[in-house]
Amino acid sequence: MSCVTGSVRGALAVVVLCAVGGSATAQQVIGGYRAHIGPADLVISNGARLTQAWQVIRQDRANVHRFGLSQPGDERDPWFGTGEMRNALESWLRQGALEPATAAAVMAGGIGIYVEVFGQGGRASGVRVRLDGPAGTAGGVLGGGSVGAATEGNGLVISPE
Repeated sequence: MSCVTGSVRGALAVVVLCAVGGSATAQQVIGGYRAHIGPADLVISNGARLTQAWQVIRQDRANVHRFGLSQPGDERDPWFGTGEMRNALESWLRQGALEPATAAAVMAGGIGIYVEVFGQGGRASGVRVRLDGPAGTAGGVLGGGSVGAATEGNGLVISPE
């Protein structure tokens, strides 16, 4: 019986070590930025109105980085300066569930959002977007679904690799 007990203890130790080792490679918050969703973020360069919240959030980053259009409340970020990374941002947001109230607020414009960026070693691999209300209160989360993506609580969407 002590052999069985020893084997069970050994197996448990392996499981615990694997769990601890796995968390070392888990996504971490590597930063974030605030953005104000204004009229320029709701349309593309030809003036056509965007129809999805994830398009608006991507357009906000294109306006800041590519077109030099920022407005009060927009912060620069070190992650979404290239078209490739804005494509990734769009993909992460599309893959997750979008709370209807948050999407509606983004689509209406005139609101602030906070984008929390996840990754490792400074490389972004997921985001969580919240409404940035008075005194930094969170009003909703973009992400959180599981269509083609792994998720971790509260809307974290991690890109599949």
